[in-house]
Amino acid sequence: MRTVSLQTYSRQYVKTHSMCKNTDVDQLFLETQNGNSVLYYPLFMYCYSNGKSRMLKKYFADLCAEVPEDYLSFFETDERFSQFYSSFISVNLRKDDTEFKDNVRKMLLNTSYTKYKMAKTCGAQPANMLAFLKGDNTKLSRVKCSILVQELL
Repeated sequence: MRTVSLQTYSRQYVKTHSMCKNTDVDQLFLETQNGNSVLYYPLFMYCYSNGKSRMLKKYFADLCAEVPEDYLSFFETDERFSQFYSSFISVNLRKDDTEFKDNVRKMLLNTSYTKYKMAKTCGAQPANMLAFLKGDNTKLSRVKCSILVQELL
C-alpha cells in the first residue's frame, strides 16, 4: 500500500487550508501573521520536511533550535504539532483500513461460507454483509472484519 509522506501531506494541508491556495512560503507566512494562525505549525512542518532551510531560518528561527534530528518523534510528542501530526497519521490509517477491508473481502469471496453465516459470525446484519461483499467498505467496521478473519479464515 502506498502511504502519504509527511512532505506530501504537509504540502496538501497548507495548500487547502490557506486563503491563497498555493505553497509560496512568503505568502503563507504573511497569512499566518494576518490571522490564519492555524497554518503556523503545519507551515513549519512543510518547510522542515521539504528542506526549505532558508525559509526556516527566515521565519522559524526560534522553532528550529528546538527540533532534534529525530523530528518525527518530536512532532508526535510536542503538543503544538500534535493535532496536525495526528491528522497525518489518521490519513495513513484510513488508507490501511481500506486496504485491510479489501483484503478481507477478497478472502471471504473465496470461501464456501454462506453470507448469512458470515454475518452471524461477526454480528452484522445480512444486508450489510451483502453490501460489504459487493464493495461498500462502510457497511462493516474494522472490528467486525477482524472477527471474521479470526473465526472463519
